[in-house]
Amino acid sequence: MIGSSCIGASVFGGVCNNSGGALVQRGPAYTQLSVFTRVDAEGINHLSVTLAGDEETLLSRLDRDEYDEQDIRYDTGDGSDKGYTDHVRHIDEPTPARFNADPGTLFEASGSAGKVMVFAVRLDTFPMARGTRVFYIGTNQTSVLTAIRRHILSRFTHLPLSGEYLHRDTYDIAARYGKDTFFLIHWLGTARLPALFALKNRFDLLAEWLPFLPPHCGDRLLQFFSRLLPDPLPARMQAYRDRYEHHLLLKVSAEGVSEAQAFLSDYFSEHEGEFFACTEEEGKKAFFHRFAAQ
Repeated sequence: MIGSSCIGASVFGGVCNNSGGALVQRGPAYTQLSVFTRVDAEGINHLSVTLAGDEETLLSRLDRDEYDEQDIRYDTGDGSDKGYTDHVRHIDEPTPARFNADPGTLFEASGSAGKVMVFAVRLDTFPMARGTRVFYIGTNQTSVLTAIRRHILSRFTHLPLSGEYLHRDTYDIAARYGKDTFFLIHWLGTARLPALFALKNRFDLLAEWLPFLPPHCGDRLLQFFSRLLPDPLPARMQAYRDRYEHHLLLKVSAEGVSEAQAFLSDYFSEHEGEFFACTEEEGKKAFFHRFAAQ
């Protein structure tokens, strides 16, 4: 997971764009370990994996995984933004903690945004979070979300895993035009989506040869048939859509559930808005809907 809100995003693309604004604990995709090249420049190998041979041999061996554990060095660079959990807590700094092209996360391939050709990257791995919980927050005042954000970042012992925002208008657009994407993720998972999108693009190219068909025919057909399916969104989400303009999805680890529950219960006893703790199914559907909004 590199934190991109774009369905089907590649790992390389995530590193090159420092994806991960929603990942509160992990922060942007970042690494100092990569193999890349630039126009009018020699290739640069900072992967810290010992591979003998010329450039073509090196890349071929990477493609075939022809290296062993003893070929890998672990003391030559970082595979993630090690200081992000501290950095993101500096809520009173004059600059935002997370923004595109942050100089602190620009390093060779990381944040290169297409300016170099990347062949390989190494990234840190993390234990899979178990027992996570999603809290769904609704309010009609943006100041409420600001206060919640500041309290969580400055006072929580356990930072949330991620946070995603939805405006009511975006909620409605995704519910109408992203319903097909929602069901594809729900039924097939994200791994098959790139192949399905490629198939749809082929269909659209063929449809362009038929003048009586509208542009983007594949999207229109998918959206049409998806409207025949029942509404997949949980009733509690729909109720919040009717009552509140601003929605926040807060995903926390097992260690942070009681802390988040206690704070939100106390906060909303005195301030405008509400929250509810999602069931596992509600939490999945809430994030599917957020992805469909992209």
